[in-house]
Amino acid sequence: MPNDDDEQVRLQLINQVYLKTFDGELTSVPLEAPTHILDIGTAVGEWAIDMAELYPDCEVVGTDISNIFERRAPQNVYWEIDDAELEWERPPNHYDLIHLRNMSGAFSDWQHIYRSAFTCIKPGGWIEVLDFDDQRGMSSFHQFFEPGSIIHKVAIDIQESAIMHGRPLGVCHLEPRFLVNAGYVDVQLTEHAIPLRTEDGSTGKFWLLAMLNGIEAMSMRLLTRYKGWDPDEVRLACDMIGQELMALALNPKRAKGFVVKVRVLKGRKPGPQSRWSRGPIIKPNYLIQHSPAELTDTEGEANLTDAESGYCSIPSLVPTSNAPRNKSFDSGLDQTRPAD
Repeated sequence: MPNDDDEQVRLQLINQVYLKTFDGELTSVPLEAPTHILDIGTAVGEWAIDMAELYPDCEVVGTDISNIFERRAPQNVYWEIDDAELEWERPPNHYDLIHLRNMSGAFSDWQHIYRSAFTCIKPGGWIEVLDFDDQRGMSSFHQFFEPGSIIHKVAIDIQESAIMHGRPLGVCHLEPRFLVNAGYVDVQLTEHAIPLRTEDGSTGKFWLLAMLNGIEAMSMRLLTRYKGWDPDEVRLACDMIGQELMALALNPKRAKGFVVKVRVLKGRKPGPQSRWSRGPIIKPNYLIQHSPAELTDTEGEANLTDAESGYCSIPSLVPTSNAPRNKSFDSGLDQTRPAD
């Protein structure tokens, strides 16, 4: 993705989507007086700054491969240019939390990321990975168009280009077994639905505006480099997709079936007293949780998980951090709320 002003606006919108989805909570893991937190792919660093303000005695490090960090940050925030795909040169058993957000398509080997993080997390510490699962929503969106339409072609070519690039898009990296295999316990995968709406301040509107701001930026390099598209063709196609997405959002009946989900994968490094055994699973220890309303999808089919993976869905509230609500949540909404 580029580092221009439009991209920074998109990142601010995405930050608001996450804040609104979790009612201002910055993390779902239980933290008690953390001393070291690492935010990988921090971008401008809004999450890292908020965490540093929430825990003023904690050292928060935000890393990214390019320098677009916010210049005004608390004294306990440290920015680093770093590529997490390389060998990690960080102290072992050091971090209370390693956090990755909105990193779909960022890495070619996510299991390397999870293993490296496991080494650096202190016993009892956590990893938390968040991303959007918009494939089902976009699939319902594509159904409104002929299979040979340019919108279908863009969707297919972007997915194929990402695979050719070695960094597939989607949420395949949010696989609980990856964390279990790396040694984590208390592994949980949760989902949170975001209906597509256009009301002022709605989470769906923020997601839509972020998508409209990012379609061309996400598509241009992949389509021109790997699929031979002309840049003007990409711009035209992205403009068409943007117009159709907006038309869909403004039609409540059509938009009803368009749901984006935020997925949260987290796991804990075993401490001296692990709560759960890592032996044979008699009762499922690693749960894919949904809020009760999410256990039934829009077609009325049960939303229980696959038998192959050995994980199950149960109605449950998502455990949240012991930290107070993010104080900048409400004021942040006012500052970044887009004009109609």
